[in-house]
Amino acid sequence: IGAGKKAVEEFFEKEYKESIPTQEGIRLAIRALRKATNDKLTPELVDIAVVDRSKKSRILSREEIAGYLEKG
Repeated sequence: IGAGKKAVEEFFEKEYKESIPTQEGIRLAIRALRKATNDKLTPELVDIAVVDRSKKSRILSREEIAGYLEKG
C-alpha cells in the first residue's frame, strides 16, 4: 500500500467488524484501496480473492470485480 498505509490501517481499525458478510468485506477493501491511491481502480488493476470459514478460496472474475468497483 505504501504511502497510504497509515490511513488504510486507521480506516480498517475504525470500519472493520469480524461479523461483516463477505460482500461487505470486499466493498470495505475496495474503499481502503481507494484511500491508498490516487489512481482510478479498474478490474485490470485489482485482484480479489476470498477465503471462507471452511478455508476454501476463490478468485473473483474481472466481471465480478467490475461490479464491485461500480457500486463503490
